[in-house]
Amino acid sequence: MNMPAKIETLDYQLVKAQINQLRPYAKQLRKLFNPEALQELADSIRAQGVVQPIVIRTAKPGADGTKTIEPWEIIAGERRWRAAQLAGLDGIPAIVRDDLSDTDVEILHLVENLQRASLTLIETCDGAAKLVALVGFDEACKQAGQTPAWMSRHSRLGELDERIQALVEEGKVTSMEMAHDLQQLKGYDAVQFGKTLGDFEGGYAWSRPPTRQQLRDRVKDAKEAFELRQERIEAKRKEREELKKKIAADPTLKAKLAADKAKDPETRRKEREVKVKALNAEGERIGEELTMKFLQLAGFDLSKPKKGRRVDLPVKVDLASRYTTYGGEVLPENAESSKYSVNFCGGIDTIAPALNIVAPGSKVDLEHDELYQITQEEARKIEKAIGRPLIWRHYGDDLTAKKIRALIDGVGDKKVAKPAAKAGQNSSVFDFLAASCVKKKGSNIQAAEMHEEYSTWCKEQGRAAEILPLKGGTNEFGNAIAKAKIKRHRTKAGFVYLDIEFKA
Repeated sequence: MNMPAKIETLDYQLVKAQINQLRPYAKQLRKLFNPEALQELADSIRAQGVVQPIVIRTAKPGADGTKTIEPWEIIAGERRWRAAQLAGLDGIPAIVRDDLSDTDVEILHLVENLQRASLTLIETCDGAAKLVALVGFDEACKQAGQTPAWMSRHSRLGELDERIQALVEEGKVTSMEMAHDLQQLKGYDAVQFGKTLGDFEGGYAWSRPPTRQQLRDRVKDAKEAFELRQERIEAKRKEREELKKKIAADPTLKAKLAADKAKDPETRRKEREVKVKALNAEGERIGEELTMKFLQLAGFDLSKPKKGRRVDLPVKVDLASRYTTYGGEVLPENAESSKYSVNFCGGIDTIAPALNIVAPGSKVDLEHDELYQITQEEARKIEKAIGRPLIWRHYGDDLTAKKIRALIDGVGDKKVAKPAAKAGQNSSVFDFLAASCVKKKGSNIQAAEMHEEYSTWCKEQGRAAEILPLKGGTNEFGNAIAKAKIKRHRTKAGFVYLDIEFKA
């Protein structure tokens, strides 16, 4: 026999409170009540009645000790009370909670309102800040059912610029995400911040508030410009520190600098012009030299050089920025201390060998799509899936010629990997066999399967330029296998290699 479920009764008193005996909560969070929404609720109450009771308590005397006319104070449900008046009701169901302290009442009121979507943004921020002040940040998130990120944004409106707070209060900024974006913009670029405030305020006929994405783009651009300015300031600071050290080491340098400063502007300009031309010319020469070194290390065939600079090559080493006669930047002492950009562009197997020298394991961008950064292995899978190579690119950090040469020298005693002109000259096959295969009597591997594993291994090792073809006039791969003293046998399905298997 099934026993009926036990229902726990509570000590709260449910009453029918008279409409004219209730007054709003003194610390009511909601300041605005939408007339149309209130009328819709009144129509619903007129048809269905009040489905959810309001929460009330006995009204307390005022600060001066005087008693109020209304004996009850609404803790939660003022909208329902107002709608009930519009509906013409004389009473409304209510739960009496005289057991709650003033603090508990305020917390209940705040939580009940924050869980509703009908508050204005300024009311929501006010409620979030009060709740955090009463119960602490973590407990406020828990009681309001909101994430820490949401609570952090909405409870900190008072920390933002007063002009941003004013826009929120006026309803011109409708999300805290945009409010905090504006605050970031102020930190990065005060001028752009002022212009954006004007767009929100609509001071001119053509003023239009930016969308969230447009505002984020402004913040991004301002941040990049700010960071660039900071880099220049830091570079100037380091330059001054370095100059102080040089003057300390060479007492005559200070007099030389003073003499140079005393020269007339035209003389200084001409001297700078001569140095700039020399630096840029030497920079181009070094860039070409370093480009060739990278390509040789990566195994590219440079036996047929084109006339002029090789703009068709997948690796380019260029001056990070050309120096100008009228530029304000400090010129380096020589081209060796200039900064160079190492850029890669081409099919992933074309650029990977050289890329792995300067930036091992770095990600690449699909051409014309900077957001599409993926690993080299993922790029290979995409090319394999569509059956053709794509154009990938990687823009390296700016490095001095000395640093780039150190990277090249760091490769060790690795010889230039020239394309194999004759069968068997490429050592990649022997290295692959030693790393991936083991001899075993009676075991066989199909030639096509062996070549596929070999190609994959070469790509993983950054030796794609050394891959020997399986088919062709000379069958270079098969001849290299034969030189390793591995026998093969022709079958109807093609060649198989005998007495060998892949390592587990």
